[in-house]
Amino acid sequence: MENFEKRNRDFFAAVCRMQREGCAGRSRLSMDAAIRKALDGGAPCFYITRDHAFKRLRERRHNRIPPREKPHRRRMWQELEKVLTERMGNRPLADEWVVLDQVLATHRPSGFFMSEAYAKKLVYKMLKQPLTHDL
Repeated sequence: MENFEKRNRDFFAAVCRMQREGCAGRSRLSMDAAIRKALDGGAPCFYITRDHAFKRLRERRHNRIPPREKPHRRRMWQELEKVLTERMGNRPLADEWVVLDQVLATHRPSGFFMSEAYAKKLVYKMLKQPLTHDL
């Protein structure tokens, strides 16, 4: 995955933000609840390059989907395809590469597209690193 470290830092920041904000300001969320909320709370971007996205979308369109594709990864590609299709529908003569660039630059995905188990491991690993967090 492209931009792996940036995605991990952004996700960790989202978890920390969820922890601070708590549930409607009442109290701090548990770490597990903050992780779940951050997973589905939207992400700044897809964290993939245009070339990678175009290649994978083309493969998916030709029914070459990895046999053991993880559900969260499948949701990411489905969301990207849906947004790209919608934007292409609004501009039928547009170059798909240009529209894909726009989607990757401007669309805020619905989540971080990683499993909850991986997200927990990531957060707890980052918590152990000195001076990398602000909880």
